[in-house]
Amino acid sequence: MRSITKTFIGIFLIPVVLSSCQETYEAPKSATQAMAGRWYVELFADPTQTGVPDHNELIFAYEDFGQYGLVTTNTAANDADSVIITDQFAPSSSLRWPYKIVSAVDLANLKFTNTTGPNIHTAYAGSGETVTVHEGEILKGAGHAKSGRAADSIRVVVEFSDDPGNHYIYSGHRDSGQPEDQYH
Repeated sequence: MRSITKTFIGIFLIPVVLSSCQETYEAPKSATQAMAGRWYVELFADPTQTGVPDHNELIFAYEDFGQYGLVTTNTAANDADSVIITDQFAPSSSLRWPYKIVSAVDLANLKFTNTTGPNIHTAYAGSGETVTVHEGEILKGAGHAKSGRAADSIRVVVEFSDDPGNHYIYSGHRDSGQPEDQYH
């Protein structure tokens, strides 16, 4: 009887001992996680090129986008010095939207730095059109979601090669994921 008890104890202890030696899996993290997100934005013309949104120059409000307007993600190489900015909206205007560009960033200061690159959005890839990100930033907790709760804010100033000399400002806040903060 003792040998049967010892056998059962051994059978049950072996998995416990082996599982306690396994390392806990930790998913890899994006190098630009602090700058990644979905953003509800408004779009402004910037005729004076100040980089400051002027509500008299509003082109599209949050509701006009119908969903989050910008998405910022890490690159495939997961570099800490660049992100992909994707415009999710294609209004019927003379401007060439949607766009997607790999933009240089200053991750320590959460800033987008001056970058000109091809529009790599599938609708325009290979067209020769470029997008310039003149500047921008993310401010932690400085914005407000539709519900009034604090959210990170974003501001990005861009220019399109098919509309040279005209700057546009995307300004808004991070998507909280909550239904009461959505604009559609």
